[in-house]
Amino acid sequence: MGVKLGPQGYLCAWIDAFDTHALHKILRIPYTCYITNVQVRAMSGCPSRSNMVTERRLGFCGCTSHAVLLMKTLTVQLLLQFARLHQTGNDLQEGPTTRGSEPFNWI
Repeated sequence: MGVKLGPQGYLCAWIDAFDTHALHKILRIPYTCYITNVQVRAMSGCPSRSNMVTERRLGFCGCTSHAVLLMKTLTVQLLLQFARLHQTGNDLQEGPTTRGSEPFNWI
């Protein structure tokens, strides 16, 4: 029985297998010629696609965590500004307000 991989491990293994097969075709290496995948990578000079997927996933995770932290910071800042406005008495206007421009009279 093979090594157990998580869901990302299966995906990365499948991507690497497809990429190596494509490199064999691009480099016109026949299936009868015994060349390892490492040698094919060295001949092509291309990095493995699973490494690219992992880097992009980590980058996305970093961006989302940064966005969450930014939203928390902005929320705290807005709450503090609202508290300052409320303490000074410069709250929003009370009473009816008009929205938009005045109605246009055609006649």
